Amino acid sequence: MSKKVILNTSEVVTCSGFEAKAGKAMMQVNPITNGAILIEDGYISMVGKELEVLKAIKSDEYEIIDAGGNTVMP
Repeated sequence: MSKKVILNTSEVVTCSGFEAKAGKAMMQVNPITNGAILIEDGYISMVGKELEVLKAIKSDEYEIIDAGGNTVMP
């Protein structure tokens, strides 16, 4: 299983939800300051505050990708 975690973001910008959005709904974004993203087998499995994400995993099992303080849009 391939496991990666993206850390050190200024923010993660996401359109939350489980259905495709169109039109004005595409403008409804939910930025997460100091966010992190878990990726398992090529799929995003978790998005949240960096501290919350790190509490949910054993970080030594994940490849860490440093976002360098940039904004990330999965």
